[in-house]
Amino acid sequence: MKLSKIHKYLGRVPKPIENQFIKLFQKSFTIQNTFRNELDQIKTISTHNPSLIFIAQGKNDIRYCVGDHIINSRYGKKIKSISTDKGSIILGLKDNIIKKDSPFLGSVYLLKGKKYQSFTSALNKSGLTTNISPVHKCGLGNALYKLIKTNTCGISVHVDIVKNLAAKSIHGLLIHVDRKSVNRFQSFVSSRNIELILLGKMIKESAVIINSGEKEVGFISVDILNIIENEIFYSDEIKMQISIPKDSEPKLKVKKNYNKDLKALLCNNKNNVETKILTKNGKHYGYASNDSDYIKFYDLKMSAIAAISNASRHLICAGIRPEIATGFLSINEENTPEKGSFLSGIKSAGKHLNITLDHFAFESTKNQPSGSFFVMGRRIIDSDFPIDFQSPYQYISIIGSHRGELGGSNYLDLIKMNDWGRRPSVDLSMESRIQEVVLTAINGQLIQSARPIGKGGIATTIANSFPKNTELGARIHFSTKLSMPELLFGETQGLIIVTINEEDLMEFERICMSIGVPSTTIGRLTDDGIYTFNDSIKIKVEKLINS
Repeated sequence: MKLSKIHKYLGRVPKPIENQFIKLFQKSFTIQNTFRNELDQIKTISTHNPSLIFIAQGKNDIRYCVGDHIINSRYGKKIKSISTDKGSIILGLKDNIIKKDSPFLGSVYLLKGKKYQSFTSALNKSGLTTNISPVHKCGLGNALYKLIKTNTCGISVHVDIVKNLAAKSIHGLLIHVDRKSVNRFQSFVSSRNIELILLGKMIKESAVIINSGEKEVGFISVDILNIIENEIFYSDEIKMQISIPKDSEPKLKVKKNYNKDLKALLCNNKNNVETKILTKNGKHYGYASNDSDYIKFYDLKMSAIAAISNASRHLICAGIRPEIATGFLSINEENTPEKGSFLSGIKSAGKHLNITLDHFAFESTKNQPSGSFFVMGRRIIDSDFPIDFQSPYQYISIIGSHRGELGGSNYLDLIKMNDWGRRPSVDLSMESRIQEVVLTAINGQLIQSARPIGKGGIATTIANSFPKNTELGARIHFSTKLSMPELLFGETQGLIIVTINEEDLMEFERICMSIGVPSTTIGRLTDDGIYTFNDSIKIKVEKLINS
């Protein structure tokens, strides 16, 4: 805000300390609220009301968000920190039973540092009327502003606090203590080895009062801070893609045998996504990321939908119900239709799949928007659920409708035609029902394994499902109007391969029918160690495993 504007709203020339406060508040607010518009477009809360906390901390995120502060502010417990090339993912559990009265006036403190889980837990059980909120790096000014807006009041601060409003080194937890609890709070902290800074006292007047000793040296109406917020946060309506380029279909030669193609695709698919299982207090959790980011979509909305659905599908096949998601997003600085469509896709996926979306890490890009997504949930059974085939003579079925999309697939990349082909699409309503079917079947012990169709299509996914040192084989017969490359290697999203014991087949098909999901039995496991798919693939499984 320009000095002339401050002069206008104050009705006088601002004092140096007032001018410093406004400049540093503006800097803090701007940093912490960069990408706020984008986050508002995608934030979704599921009906699961998850106790899970899932936070992406990006290396290039200029907001400098600290996951530990978010977890501690919710009286939570940190489970794990996962390093990625984009930053780290922080996993935690929050206390969903917190029922606290909101503090009235009182004092405000800053608890510096990150490792205060035990302190916040003890504070939660103390009976004191307090409220905790995170203060991220450069975020003190923003945190104080949110506090006085939430409580419809003002604050009286010491002059020394002003210089730290946008300091990167000042971060931790903002603790608001009710005026009747201040003395007890001071006794509570006196025996604990913590670094606690008194920031100021809450006042009824809607203003920031700056003091030096007993003397008032600055007075800033909260209305001025509101004006700064409105000036920074004003934005145009988010644009959306209207016209999307059509995919060009490749002309592919149909071969008699695809053994060599299958082996080559298996060699390119050694690093498939695995669902990671974590155990905390006797409960099992799992998380997975999407492995579909190699597919280049022209439709940016579908790009986001496919990625989140893909990560969710990996969880489902491990017997884990998706509850919460986060990730690293690269977003164009301009209000482009591609950006709006990408954000819309994230929101749609969260809404239809009933997943909470929050705490994303952002970075600016001049390229098309993109994202790396992580989905987390709780396991619905007491043991690991297998993705590999288990026993001979079990039936092999696919859940969902195979459309044979080859666009962006590993197969077209293999034959040097990766700019061609129809990209996969996801019907979110059907995706939600498919995931319900799989969870129901796992919980009811009707299926013995489950694996999502991924890189390389159905033929490659089946080949990846044979465990090491096995004598298992598979005999597949799949009638379809699709061409053989589309059938074998098309990467349709929303397909899951399951194995079923003969006595459970009818009950499984009944569940699929009642939920409204297509299922097709396409073959059976054998004990001869040979994998055949129609007349196009016939190969010993040991050659695939060792390829």
